[in-house]
Amino acid sequence: MLEDLGVAGEVVESAVVDPATASAVRFLGSPTVQINGVDVEPSARTSKHFGLMCRTYLNGPQREGIPPQALMREALLEACNLLHEGMIETG
Repeated sequence: MLEDLGVAGEVVESAVVDPATASAVRFLGSPTVQINGVDVEPSARTSKHFGLMCRTYLNGPQREGIPPQALMREALLEACNLLHEGMIETG
């Protein structure tokens, strides 16, 4: 997907093995997908329900165990816009 959008980036998979780590990295359950530390699901960004649990994503009228491609694409485009506007820093 990064290549399709012409975005340079790195995909990092992290193991979250305890509640302290879940809170520290804002882990809302598995799978959690973040871009530059921001959850891909806008409605989940203010949630404080961190922990070791399963997570679902809304895809139209259905709940699914993985984030929809469209949701990840929108989040990537949003992150690119924020980067261009200087609102987020890279390392």
